[in-house]
Order: sequence, then structure tokens, then C-alpha cells
Amino acid sequence: MSLLVLLGDDSHVIAQYLNHHKAQLNPNWLNFNLHRYSAEQIQTAITTARTPPVMDTQRLVIVTDCPFKSWSMEQLADIDQLPDSTTLALIGQTLDKRAKVAKYLAAQGMTMLTYERPKAWDAQGIECMVSGIARRQRLKLPKGAISYLAEALGNDTCRMEAELVKLSVYANGRSLSLSAVQQVILNQTHSSLKLAEAMRQGRTAAALHQLQALLAANHPLMVITSTLLTQFRTWLWVKAALQAGIHDNQTLAQHCQMSNPKRMYYLKQEVKGLRLSSLVQAQQKLFDCLEAIKYQGQDALLTTILSISQRIDRQ
Repeated sequence: MSLLVLLGDDSHVIAQYLNHHKAQLNPNWLNFNLHRYSAEQIQTAITTARTPPVMDTQRLVIVTDCPFKSWSMEQLADIDQLPDSTTLALIGQTLDKRAKVAKYLAAQGMTMLTYERPKAWDAQGIECMVSGIARRQRLKLPKGAISYLAEALGNDTCRMEAELVKLSVYANGRSLSLSAVQQVILNQTHSSLKLAEAMRQGRTAAALHQLQALLAANHPLMVITSTLLTQFRTWLWVKAALQAGIHDNQTLAQHCQMSNPKRMYYLKQEVKGLRLSSLVQAQQKLFDCLEAIKYQGQDALLTTILSISQRIDRQ
């Protein structure tokens, strides 16, 4: 038996890791030897994992969204009876090594791997991710291009890998300059953040200009809206914490689930003149917009941006 515990929020890298194991199965018998279950089906998954593979030497059983801390020992009791031919992969966000479940899984010889994306504001971490993927693609980039890509692509591993593959094909073994990279990949994240900044400041004309530029470049409406939602949610968390009396940057960062306390200085300045009620309303409008654009397209996003930027209340 091979027992894998895969942790973290980088679902793209986790999927790639599992694809490596999937590739070792006989493709003609995948329907019989490759299984995926939800966490609620853990006991069914273990029962399946105890079954010998069909017309193959291996079986892969995947269990997603595992809430390790809420599992009982009884639910996992039969893991120690899995055959050598089975690979059981348990996927979750975190696992406290001090918990009984963790100790039990460790006693069964688990291999625990963690795949965490850098935080959206961790520029250095994202640059390291860009550099790593570029090396794997044998893509030669100057420091300026790596910094640009980190800002343009953010911490979306899937999109970053796809864009760097595109750059690698375009380069065809040549070194690429910053200007060449900028021609191929637009700084979409930066433009979306500029849009959020204009909305926060109530600069409607500037917000519409940013939106027009994004739409002219055929940027996905859902991506633009998701970026806006993330930024306004961050401002909301910071403002709520400040009004609750939390002002120390370290404590504030922990409360807002941010790993970089230095960023709090700038965020506090950004929310200083805003009303909490305005940020709550803005977030709700952006949530509603995510659903509305499925039916109304860019009109829904335009209406939402106008509503937020024109009605943002300042103290």
C-alpha cells in the first residue's frame, strides 16, 4: 500500500502529481482501477481500496476535501488492511501532526506532501514560482521579465504554467527581453487592481477606462470580477479589524489571514477614509455580479462598477 496525504491550496500542482500516478495505470482498465470519492465517502473509498486491481498491478483511489480533524479513528480503521497494489491519496487543506488521526496515518507509513501557492502579495514567492516554471520550460528570462510576470500573472499556478508554455513556444530557444514578454502577456492582474483602486477612490471615469482596456483585450469577465472581489474583501477585513480595535500590524495580519505584516501599513492607509458599510455593500454587489454576468455579460459588470464607484461613502 502507498498512502499519500496531499495538503495545500495549489490544486493544479496536486492534480499534476496525481496524473503522474494515473499514468502508471493500464489505460484500458482505468474505469476499474481509478476511483475518486468525496470525504463523506471515506469508508466506501477504503473498501474499494482493499479490492485487488482488475487486469492490472495497481489501483489508485483518491479522496478529496478531507476534513482530517473531524474524522474519527473508526472511519479509518481498515486503512492498515490495504494491499500493496493500492495507492490511496487523501487530499485536504491542513493536517495537524499532533492529532490522533495524523499519528495513526503516520503509523501506516503515509507520505505527506504540501503544495501551497504563495500569497497574492508575496512578490518574492511568486517570482520564485515563475523562475521555477521557466527553468522547467527551459525559458530564458531576465530579472525584469520575471518580476513583470509575477505581477501580471499573480499566484495562479495553472495560468502561469499555461502562459509560460506559450512564451516558451514563442521563444523557440531564444532569450526573451522584457518588452517581448510584455507584447505576449498583458499585465491583467495589475490592470484589474488598478480598476479596484479607482473604484475605491470613487474615480468613476478612471474605473471605466480601466474596464474598457480589459474588455478590449478580451479578458474574462469572471477573472476581472474575482480580482475585484478579492481586493474588496481584503479591504473589508482590514477595516472591520481596525474598527474592532486591532491596530498592531502583526495581530492585524493574523486576524486578516495574511502572512506579511508589513503589508498592513499600506492597507490601513487605503481603508482609512472608507466606511465599513460601503465595503460590505461593495462586496455583496460583487458577489451578485459573479452570478449576474452569466446571464447579462459585461453589462452586469459595468453596472456593478458604476454603482460601487459612484456610491462609495467616505468618512
